[in-house]
Amino acid sequence: MAKQDGNTRALKGLVIGMGVLIVVGLTIVVVTIAMRLSGPEAADGQAAQAGSSATSATTATTARPAARPSGAQPFGALQLGMADSCRIADAVASGGTLVVRVEGPAQDGCGQLVVVDPAQGRVLGRIRPGAGGASNRAGGEP
Repeated sequence: MAKQDGNTRALKGLVIGMGVLIVVGLTIVVVTIAMRLSGPEAADGQAAQAGSSATSATTATTARPAARPSGAQPFGALQLGMADSCRIADAVASGGTLVVRVEGPAQDGCGQLVVVDPAQGRVLGRIRPGAGGASNRAGGEP
């Protein structure tokens, strides 16, 4: 009988351990859902406080409403001054600026990066591929 009591005790231990794992997993799921429902800003803050380094490149490129910097005023529509055949392929926020990658026919001047100041609503400059001469200068619209 002692052998059977040992097996029963081991089985009880395993059942209790799995029950604890289920409760912990369910708690994690509930907390994650609550954080996502409360908004992306709250979820980002919670992840940063917890020291989470599990952010991926797709998280960085997903569209989220950006918080307006203090003192920034809405500026309406910003024209990039591109041909109608050009299209915005990608946009990445970096250090208070927005870098917009424009694709399309090269003869229409589409293959370039446009650096935008979203707080002021103006184009800071353009980065174009190719051989540069005196017309390429740092800062400002060429």
